[in-house]
Amino acid sequence: MEQRPKEQEGSENDQALTSEIAAVVERDAGYRQQLIEYGIEAATGEGVVADWVARHIAQELGDEPGSALDTLARTGEVTAGLRYELLRNYEAQSPVRQRWIDSLGGYALNRAETGPVDGWTERAVPPERLADLAARLTPLPDLGDIPLPLPSRSADSGYDWLERLPQGWHVESSWGRDGWDLGAWPLVAVALFVDVTGGRYAMATYTEGDVTVQRYGSLGALYVAVNEIAEFHWRLGESRGPEDLPEGKGLLAKHCGPFSWERLERDKSAERRRQGDAQDA
Repeated sequence: MEQRPKEQEGSENDQALTSEIAAVVERDAGYRQQLIEYGIEAATGEGVVADWVARHIAQELGDEPGSALDTLARTGEVTAGLRYELLRNYEAQSPVRQRWIDSLGGYALNRAETGPVDGWTERAVPPERLADLAARLTPLPDLGDIPLPLPSRSADSGYDWLERLPQGWHVESSWGRDGWDLGAWPLVAVALFVDVTGGRYAMATYTEGDVTVQRYGSLGALYVAVNEIAEFHWRLGESRGPEDLPEGKGLLAKHCGPFSWERLERDKSAERRRQGDAQDA
């Protein structure tokens, strides 16, 4: 069977999706919170959110004029005090806000240039661009020229179905930062079709003989769909999933996106640094 490619595209993976849902910060708070969740789920395989997502999070978390969070929201500058503000009372925050803090902390650590950004506030786009956000995340009506995997009841088992995937499809067996199980082989399996150059993205799921195939308009939208599949089976207890799933529904930033050893090592290193900073604070 074809395994997941060892190398994925970098930060350009989700340019289509992030450009679709970039928005001005000056929206009502409830809408901004929804955008943050979409933005975190649409983060690249490396788990780093886009500039507009960082600005939204800083706007939502910051409550003091002149603070490091306020400075980031207004100018794009990552100041020395940002880490302290993010770590302050971290354990007392809700799982959702901890997810935002983790995402913004990762963004700050990965910013090559930390100074003010020219045109930071002008990066916003008209609110009407958000009107069809749900449609942009909705599967496309047909596969187009993407080759179709074996249909329902055409394979002897999940392993047989995976072995006979058409060219261009790959098995996605792990998900999230720590490589938690995606699916429950051989009863439940997930395969992805990722053609960044051609802009073709699709997901196929095998569930006890039933096969569902859906195409998406961007890699970010595809990852959002895979996050949902992973969460569904983790919460059912059908596969090895995170032990710290938020109560009710939803995922933390580390639960989302493709697994890679590079991502795991980078995030673990950042976590160790954060713990050290918390002890020094």
